[in-house]
Amino acid sequence: RMMSADVDRKKSKQLTMLLPALQYINNNLSQDFSIAFLAKMLKITPQHFCKIFRETLNMRPNSYIITRRLEEAKRQIRENRLPIAEISHRCGFHDPGYFSTVFKKYEGISPAEYRRRITEK
Repeated sequence: RMMSADVDRKKSKQLTMLLPALQYINNNLSQDFSIAFLAKMLKITPQHFCKIFRETLNMRPNSYIITRRLEEAKRQIRENRLPIAEISHRCGFHDPGYFSTVFKKYEGISPAEYRRRITEK
């Protein structure tokens, strides 16, 4: 039981440490930024950043960034009529073809199909 509390405390401490990077990611989804940049923000090495990120959030930093960008893209597809290419750019995917590929991989359908299904409802 004591070990569980220690693990929770460690994760809580790591999450607090990661917060500035998480906030930066969430506030700058349209921007290009590297793991090295995020690590430097926290004054740790990129390797250590990746390690504590995985330990704390159970995913790699790049997976988190893609997931957040896709969540934002889906929100924008639902809430406005902008072209998919414009939405992809606004969400940090500067190549609409790559955006479509990643969207399909994570969602199982293309962004255009997602929009079509949303508008049918």
